[in-house]
Amino acid sequence: MMYIIRNADNTIKTFSTKADDVLANGETRETLQTAMSDYAARFQLSVDKSTIQADDSDQAIVTLQSNTGLNSIDVDVNGVVETVALTNGEGTLPAITAAVAGTILIMPADLTEYPAAGGGSVTIIAEEV
Repeated sequence: MMYIIRNADNTIKTFSTKADDVLANGETRETLQTAMSDYAARFQLSVDKSTIQADDSDQAIVTLQSNTGLNSIDVDVNGVVETVALTNGEGTLPAITAAVAGTILIMPADLTEYPAAGGGSVTIIAEEV
């Protein structure tokens, strides 16, 4: 059994096998009869490198794995939604590049369905050349 803590706006704050978290104002707790590893595997991101050069050609490859059985899942890349096609539970985002230095945050587009906690998000740093 596991527990999901939701923010007041119904987005997933975190998930845990413990129910002893003190809830902040407006937060709610749900109980699920599933293994934590199965729940976490619904949306898992991995990246081949976490730092790229901000030269608009160096790239990072981000892979999404999901055990949901869906054909695609929407992913948020710095506020832009990309639909990632899944084959046998795995898909690859378009190559991540950057023209200017900064941080690129990748996470689920629907935070009410998938948590950004754990492996649900990755950060890529684009460094000045």
